[in-house]
Amino acid sequence: MRQEDAARLATVPAGSGLAGMVELDIPMDDGSVRCFSAWRCRHDLGFERSIGTVRIEPGLTPADTDREAFAALMQAGSLRLPYGGACGGIDADLRRLSTAELGRLARCFVQSFPDMAATGRSAFSGGLAGTLLSGWVDGGGRSLWLGIEGGTPSRLGREEAIALGAFTQIRRFAGKEGRWALWGCDQSSLLLARRLCALGWELTGVSDRRGAVVNAWGLTPSELACGMANVDGVVSMAGERGSVSADTPLDGGVELVVVAGREGPDAAALGGTGCRMVVELVPGGISRRTEAELAARGIVVLPEIVATSGQSLLTHLGWLRRRWRRDWTDGEMKDRLLQRMHAMAEGDEGPTGRAEATAGALRFIGAAQAAGRSLLAV
Repeated sequence: MRQEDAARLATVPAGSGLAGMVELDIPMDDGSVRCFSAWRCRHDLGFERSIGTVRIEPGLTPADTDREAFAALMQAGSLRLPYGGACGGIDADLRRLSTAELGRLARCFVQSFPDMAATGRSAFSGGLAGTLLSGWVDGGGRSLWLGIEGGTPSRLGREEAIALGAFTQIRRFAGKEGRWALWGCDQSSLLLARRLCALGWELTGVSDRRGAVVNAWGLTPSELACGMANVDGVVSMAGERGSVSADTPLDGGVELVVVAGREGPDAAALGGTGCRMVVELVPGGISRRTEAELAARGIVVLPEIVATSGQSLLTHLGWLRRRWRRDWTDGEMKDRLLQRMHAMAEGDEGPTGRAEATAGALRFIGAAQAAGRSLLAV
């Protein structure tokens, strides 16, 4: 082990979730080979899958990613999801890497941790096909270029990351393909529309309510969504303005509804559709009352924090505070989240192993607090 890697390991607190540390030998464009330190922290505690992100920053340490991995575990636990939390880290300066070099680095990182590879059908191509990633960002929040060597590089920005995260969750929870509708419209939902329809989902209705999309063709959001749903692209829609209804009602055959605008449909609007799943892409798309009514009917509701799978714990807490219209401080919100984790640890709720996971998470919190570290600060 290199001396600098040993120094990084020394920064990880006892009881951390460091799952492995590797050295990636990456061929550079000039013919040389550079070695990058990489690692992954997991707090799954018995769960097969984890949600989280991958950070690429110079000077990054496992302790930094361990905090984010634990925050992801808290997100999953608070929403009773059968997921642990994970965060990957690569010590690299993106400003000094070309598109091809970054593509090789990303692919090598994923291949170093086989449990990151997803199973089942995939609408993606290349060496990263099926990989569960909600987004790759650097410390400044810049979009990264994910290029596969020998393939065409593709830019993964904020909207693309949200669409990819939602697509992954839909594919996992919804099961087989069917008919779906879009309520509201934004850039992320348009990208999601194309991925879903390429996989076999049939877009049957689009509502423009509270949707706003900037496009160069002067099309309404619903027209643009239908164009994006067409695998051939949206260019053919440029001369066909008005050929698609601006507000198509939900019909009885819709199985999936994606809400991309605030104040989405209520339970009554979805009651007669046969809908099995509702995905929220923006905070406030589904009210708490509607969510409870849909859950009582057996309809799966994926809140925004789950669908996008790329937010921090404090962002999640702020979203809950706005959604519940309460004047809670961050400390009070954390206390409520911990109380819920305690309650879940005491009972046998959710999938097998959930109680053990929350109990282990609480022990980890206690150890961190005893050491004077705040692992909830991300």
